[in-house]
Amino acid sequence: MAKKSEAVLEGFMEGPLNFPPTYKFDVGTHTYDTSAKKRKPAWTDRILWRLRRTGSPVPSHNSALQWGLTSWLGGATRVSQHYYHSHMGFTISDHKPVSALFSLHFPFKVNLPLVTLEVEKEWTKFSDATAKLTVVHGFQRSSWDWVGLYKVGFKHHKDYAAYVWAKSEHSTQVMFPEEDLPRDPGEYILGYYSNNTNSIVGVTEPFQVHAALTQLHSDSYQISDVSSEDDSTLVLLAPISRSPSMCASVCVCVCV
Repeated sequence: MAKKSEAVLEGFMEGPLNFPPTYKFDVGTHTYDTSAKKRKPAWTDRILWRLRRTGSPVPSHNSALQWGLTSWLGGATRVSQHYYHSHMGFTISDHKPVSALFSLHFPFKVNLPLVTLEVEKEWTKFSDATAKLTVVHGFQRSSWDWVGLYKVGFKHHKDYAAYVWAKSEHSTQVMFPEEDLPRDPGEYILGYYSNNTNSIVGVTEPFQVHAALTQLHSDSYQISDVSSEDDSTLVLLAPISRSPSMCASVCVCVCV
């Protein structure tokens, strides 16, 4: 009813409801509500989906590849739902869970990374925290692109341990500031995030960030007391949030 009468679900799709209502059950049973309210059974638990076109319009002089990249979740992308059903055997809730299986068919395939990043295999000193960039011909960079440092196993492009802007279209190297380096040693990778395509378009092989580097980083964050005749103390406050955004970051220095 909401899909037909309200724009809030415009564009969303749903497979046929070929299973019994999933709500409301007496907990621990397969019996619909026997309380005084006697709620009517309802298909409360649902899975809907839609395709969202990403990216911004591309000038006509760019290649067909660029157009495909900026519309990679639209156009000829197809979604197939293979099943959609409830799991009526569960009784730990007054709902029955539902699940669905989908497959996606994309209109094109990129065999080579759009941005190649070269990085040291091991980071043992601050000068190692650099990456050289090589961009394929015809790929349009944005002033809002950035290179993220990710712990191996990350799930989302915002799961970075640190990032650095790659603002200039002609820049071929980025360097992570000393204060932004991670405090945890381990395996990391670098990923180039493209604002135009809303995705990571190039990653490195895993490399090791050594404990010696992270220890130096941790030591640099220690608060140091400077004694003087007037007993003044200079406290450096690290930024609380360094998330990529179009808002300026502010670093505060407080004198007491």
